[in-house]
Amino acid sequence: MNLPLKIALVARGVPSYITAKEVGISPNKLSRFVMEISCPNEQEKKVLSKILDKKVRELFPEGKLGETRNAP
Repeated sequence: MNLPLKIALVARGVPSYITAKEVGISPNKLSRFVMEISCPNEQEKKVLSKILDKKVRELFPEGKLGETRNAP
């Protein structure tokens, strides 16, 4: 589970289906991001970070689904 994203969504105090609508995605897709079943594209990450007033790297820490770690 992507806890930083989940915590930010809950802290916002707005139902997640409304947040999903603001992002331009379905509530199911937002849930898939939280559950780490799928990964948002860069535009979705930017919009979510703006709406949730967080930095992209705070919501989607490096090494999570869809991210690559820096090679040594």
